Amino acid sequence: MRLICGLVRLDGASVSEDTLRDMVAQMDAAVRRPALGIWRRGSAGLAILDYAATADTSITLPERDNWIIAGDVRLDESEQLRTTLGASKAASDDALVLEALANADTSQLTGILGDFAFAIWSPVRQHLVLGRDTIGARPLAYAYRAGEFLAFASFPKAIHGSQIVPRKMDDGAVARRIARVISSEECLMEGIKRLPPAHVLELTPAGIRITQYWQIDRTVIGKRKTTQRDAAAELRSCIEQAVRSRLPRNGGGVATHLSGGLDSSAITVLAARALGERGQRLHTYSLLDRLRNDLTSNDETEYVRAVIQQEPDLAWTAVRAETGMAAPQSDADADKISPFSSTREESAICADAARKGVDLILTGLGGDEGASYGGSGLIGDLLLRGRWRSALREINILRRTQHLSFARVAYREVLRHFVPSVIDAALHSDRGPPPLIKAFPLSLLPEIRKRYGARRSNDRWDAVESRTARWLRMTSPHMVERMEHWALLGAKHGVAYTHPLLDRRVISFAMSLPAEIFRSEGKRRRVFRDAMADVLPDRVRCRTDKLAPFPLRMVEFVDHKEELVSRLEACSRDPNVRRLIDLDLLRRQLDEFPNAQQIRADYRDDRTEQIRQHVARITAALHTLAGAEYILQYGKTKSVADK
Repeated sequence: MRLICGLVRLDGASVSEDTLRDMVAQMDAAVRRPALGIWRRGSAGLAILDYAATADTSITLPERDNWIIAGDVRLDESEQLRTTLGASKAASDDALVLEALANADTSQLTGILGDFAFAIWSPVRQHLVLGRDTIGARPLAYAYRAGEFLAFASFPKAIHGSQIVPRKMDDGAVARRIARVISSEECLMEGIKRLPPAHVLELTPAGIRITQYWQIDRTVIGKRKTTQRDAAAELRSCIEQAVRSRLPRNGGGVATHLSGGLDSSAITVLAARALGERGQRLHTYSLLDRLRNDLTSNDETEYVRAVIQQEPDLAWTAVRAETGMAAPQSDADADKISPFSSTREESAICADAARKGVDLILTGLGGDEGASYGGSGLIGDLLLRGRWRSALREINILRRTQHLSFARVAYREVLRHFVPSVIDAALHSDRGPPPLIKAFPLSLLPEIRKRYGARRSNDRWDAVESRTARWLRMTSPHMVERMEHWALLGAKHGVAYTHPLLDRRVISFAMSLPAEIFRSEGKRRRVFRDAMADVLPDRVRCRTDKLAPFPLRMVEFVDHKEELVSRLEACSRDPNVRRLIDLDLLRRQLDEFPNAQQIRADYRDDRTEQIRQHVARITAALHTLAGAEYILQYGKTKSVADK
């Protein structure tokens, strides 16, 4: 993987090598020693950190016709692009991008497939181009002040290293992030923005211009005419191509997530088989609950083992949930609020992968939004098209298979989309704590919610009909947020992530299929299951449930309630926390934690509804506490030395 940064001065000042090294130092991971490449001339400088190269390797940034590129680039079809451009076999992926965008022709980006973030600079034209891939797999942030400078970097903290942008928290952005009102371009630090996926930024003497170079065509969603069999065959071909194109051509180490679900299991098996053809072995990691004496965990173990038994050549590592509470984030990137979820365990995966020479981790992220879409909105589609009998049949199937009343299924699938949120909340007032989508904004004080537009989370993807639901899912900034969080974790160990099910070819094909292909007669994700008929073990392929990786983690949180209360008290002494967070609510949420005996009894007796309520209360409290600890760390201006 690579990280990039750079600075263009617009006020006539020169960029020193020391400034570039200070920027780089803010991103440099302490685990693997990367090679450094710096280009500098007059008012501009660019730099890269390359974790695939050793520290004593000399890196020269590619140049062509007085254009220079600093790129974090992994191309899907580099050989095809190389042939089209007539480029040499030795040309790197970033050099191919520079060649393809000759003279800053950004229209060519629509034909470039892969994960990338890059900066191209022309000292002759005083023209800078920043670009980011279509899904946002590779992060890129920038700061611009007209007539003074434009700085960019993979992570905001490198921009702070330039000494021209002070590290100061943006109250409104932080409030919105805590409320789960996510934006693809908003940064938590004042004066810095993120370049959204599928966008380019151009800086010229006239100023900056930001344009979107690609987007999903909403008019073709669900419009393809095909059979179930043909759809499954083509989807299988697209996914295989997406996996193979992501395997390093230089023989570098590869790993995958293996959760036991459909998406990660399919990626793991396809990658293992493709690597096996080369005589290589795939590393794969599973997040599993820790083994306990007091309770038996109902996690994904049986499904993970089904995949391992089918593919015995996998180099499998189980990463168990760690005991105790994660420490408050101390070395966090300034643009992320670390969740109390699996951050420690995901970091452990990155650390182990780096020790084993792994450069790239393939994930199943994006399957639910595209290739393995569950078909929500189908009943609404049928009703809107006048197919009442088909809609009633689907409702009755769900009623029987999920043991719900006809009215409950009809409300959940269709009617609730037409009910105002206030009435919807009242209808569910007797069912325990509010849904998390409503609970997150309540973390903030009322006047803060009003002032910063944080009254309602935008973490909502469903709609009455499938085309809108699928559009909302695939364009959700929450998915980009998750990818950037992983990118940050990987960067600390020199490991990059890639997401085959978010391959543009996979997305385009999956989005074109009608909802009936994904769900019919109560069977969800049908086309994906059919596509993986000889890939996944039937135990995995035919499963209808999905379990949390650490189902007993809530017990761990209850056991450490006193520590959480202590951390809350530390936060409550800070004036920045007090002016944003509703601390009284947070204290009540902690007080409402079940006692140790109660939560153990509920898990032991499998009391589903009680456990659901525990999870909602605990998750809401931990989410707020994570936000409070972020404010405690970044709520006042920090010096660059305070990492």
